[in-house]
Amino acid sequence: NKGLSSESNEALKQASLSFNVENHNLKQALLLAAQATALESLKNSEQANEMMTKSRQYLKQNSSDEEVALQIVVFVHATEARLNGEQNSLTLYQTAFKALRDSKYNPYQSSLQIVSEDMVADVHHRLIERLDDKPLAKTVENSLKEHYRKRTQHYIKQLENLLKDKNWKAADLKTWEAIFYSAKTKNIDSNNSQWRNTSCNHFEKIDNLWYDYSGGQFSFKEQWKIYARLNNNSPQYNPDAYDKFIVEVGWYGEKGGISYSDLNWSEESPQKSQRGHLPGGSRGARGMGFGGFGWWGLVFYLTIACEL
Repeated sequence: NKGLSSESNEALKQASLSFNVENHNLKQALLLAAQATALESLKNSEQANEMMTKSRQYLKQNSSDEEVALQIVVFVHATEARLNGEQNSLTLYQTAFKALRDSKYNPYQSSLQIVSEDMVADVHHRLIERLDDKPLAKTVENSLKEHYRKRTQHYIKQLENLLKDKNWKAADLKTWEAIFYSAKTKNIDSNNSQWRNTSCNHFEKIDNLWYDYSGGQFSFKEQWKIYARLNNNSPQYNPDAYDKFIVEVGWYGEKGGISYSDLNWSEESPQKSQRGHLPGGSRGARGMGFGGFGWWGLVFYLTIACEL
């Protein structure tokens, strides 16, 4: 079960991190909350609640305001809110958010990352969903925007390192994650209008990295130039133009459409592939249908809107 495996892996990660926490009460609070997560994933809600009760008891004995302590406050309260559903969830998420704010926690700079970047975003999103206090909701929304800004910058830096190493496939995956977080959305559906919120600064930086490290062979702007030439400078879907486009960029072979995994990911790809062969649309590898125009229509929209 994929979901069960994910929950179990997260619990194991937190349990292992607890050994790096020196304070006994904090160590136990973290370990018990991690155990509660594992038990809940096994549908053992009664024991999970028992573990959470013990976790809170240990946490109450802590008065430290150090970053690690506040991270554990976030983790325990966010975990309890998730396990309990709507019961006391507003108060729990408010406490978690306050700890995040007080600690000025940055998951990309912390020496001990107990709270994942996904949990940071989740606390914000779930609190916003529950708040009637508009001024506070605005504060949380601004904090979430800052989180996504830092997250996107972190991913773009990782992207640059991957491109330097000519690790084209990993760079492709990282590209879409960076765009995903720049849009500040959790929805990967290409029909989601929030994708239009992608920062042009981020999108241009991403595109320039691809262009520069491939010697001008790969980028969204190169792909748009090809499609525009084939479709009278229109970003609209034209089946004839799109069929010619996928042939010209090397996404169509003798036996038909080439699968995502069979694109040219070799180090020599810029020298041995057609112009515009990459980026390859890694969201296709996650079930969106590689080569579907819906996704590239979005890319072309951003390319035009950002004047690349």
